[in-house]
Amino acid sequence: MDFTIRDIQKKDINSVMGLLEAYWSFENVKGSYYNDFDLMKEILSEDKYVKLYVAEIEEELVGFVLFNQSFDLKGRSIFIENSFVYEKFRGNGIGISLFSRVLEYALKYNIKKIKWPVSDKDSQYLPLYKEFGANLISDKVTYELSKNELIRLSKNKIDFNSDLFKIRPITNRDLPEIKYFIEEERLKTEDAFSVDIYDLMKYGLGENQLFKMLLVEVDEQIVGLMTYFDYFSAFYGKSSHIQCTFIKKDYKTIGIDKIL
Repeated sequence: MDFTIRDIQKKDINSVMGLLEAYWSFENVKGSYYNDFDLMKEILSEDKYVKLYVAEIEEELVGFVLFNQSFDLKGRSIFIENSFVYEKFRGNGIGISLFSRVLEYALKYNIKKIKWPVSDKDSQYLPLYKEFGANLISDKVTYELSKNELIRLSKNKIDFNSDLFKIRPITNRDLPEIKYFIEEERLKTEDAFSVDIYDLMKYGLGENQLFKMLLVEVDEQIVGLMTYFDYFSAFYGKSSHIQCTFIKKDYKTIGIDKIL
């Protein structure tokens, strides 16, 4: 069966929404948190932190893969958020071709690593992932707050101010101190690596940000930080992911983590 893998185009939005609705049904998800306008705004945006490839057969879209780019202090990375092929077109190599297109993108743009979730429905592909040389990450658990929970929390009277420390966004002048701070904290955990200041500036302060960073200061000294990034989910639409948090040991008891 002949098919084409290509970038999404503006004319595809209605067909992609149809694919997404079929995907939600397949995953037993009732409805979504966004509409076609939200999809077009994010997927076709110029910053391109999110990309979507479609599979096409005779001008009909039959599958997609959606992935997000971020920067995790070790370099650029990709997370394959969702992928789907209509049931009647499965078994023709469309899924693996979509996956391969993401690999091509990663090689072209010097991506350091690719990650993707695996559900019980995907267990048949585990041997293939192992053949690729992929490693299972089992040392982390992810928690999630929905929009309704965020609204509920915002209504609680929580004091996010402190006289003990200050929280602010990163600026260019912070880069040398941040590099030293991160490497020093990583050495303590036996996970040492070198942070590239150019990458911090390009992906954290440039026009097309792949991550954002908040700093914690005590007496104008950096004692903690948090990195996070925006991404697009086929289920929830635009979302944010808290990536990592560093707080110096001597300052972990004064409420920094909660206010961050």
